[in-house]
Amino acid sequence: QSLFNTAANMVSWPRFGIFRPTEGKWFEKLARKSFEAEDTDKDGSLDRKELYIAMLKMYDMLNDSLPCHMVIPEWTEIDKLIAEFDKDTSGGLEFPEYLALCKALCGTKKHWRK
Repeated sequence: QSLFNTAANMVSWPRFGIFRPTEGKWFEKLARKSFEAEDTDKDGSLDRKELYIAMLKMYDMLNDSLPCHMVIPEWTEIDKLIAEFDKDTSGGLEFPEYLALCKALCGTKKHWRK
């Protein structure tokens, strides 16, 4: 039996109960850490290259902490993600947009496009 319920985006440990990894301050703290580490020009927004590397860092931090899965898109798919999550059409992702992207990519074994 899988410990991860992809429909509800939660991890179940028999000993500890249900945990939803994308909810709460813990997940936001990891996202903030990866965002700030890769916002190399410190403009408060991640461009294409910064976004890809930030997602890789987020993936590494999650894998060190939880038995969950974050789908990392191909380099060629980054523009599609920016178009989908860039709500203010600035051409990059600010932190709230990046957090929404991380939440969408984390916790499911399905590909982000599906």
